[in-house]
Amino acid sequence: MADNKITGLAALTAPVNADLLVIVDDIAGTPITKKITLEDLLKTIDLTGGQIAFPASAVPSADPNTIDDYEEGSFDVTLTCGTSGTITVDTSYNSLAYTKTGRLVCITGGIRMSAISSPVGTVAMSLPFTALGLAEDQGQAYSLISHLSLGALTAGSRLVLSTKDELILELTNSTISNSTANYIGATTRLYFNHSYLAT
Repeated sequence: MADNKITGLAALTAPVNADLLVIVDDIAGTPITKKITLEDLLKTIDLTGGQIAFPASAVPSADPNTIDDYEEGSFDVTLTCGTSGTITVDTSYNSLAYTKTGRLVCITGGIRMSAISSPVGTVAMSLPFTALGLAEDQGQAYSLISHLSLGALTAGSRLVLSTKDELILELTNSTISNSTANYIGATTRLYFNHSYLAT
């Protein structure tokens, strides 16, 4: 015997495509109760409302063809010297914007320095999401950085971002050098448009 109330029905927590739903067809004309499978219902959903909502906390999927996360926001940047010294980012200009779609993260914007104290070695930059470590160099990502008031570079050198396990500022021409801290000054400005893969 069917339950008299919807609230009396057992909850279905793991629906499958073959499950049936009851719908009322032609409400404005001659209403009639019909059935439809969950699979057929999902095929008819469109996005004329203009939005797809994702939960605040991602629900990871093992299916490589499933987008399980989307997020927009901003994050505060810190720069860390690999050997010694400090680089202080101006708190009025220390945030970058990000967009995360699935595991692809895009960061944009600019930051300004406010002070330095004998910076030496590599320069690692904080990320909004942990970079994904993949086999070989599959997770390696490079992008060119625009800059102002940076120390004199060797002819042909470019300042780039390298993402593998963390975000590193590198100088590159025919070779790559990670020792970039001494090029950063108290008035340096850095501008980014960088994408990388996150966990």
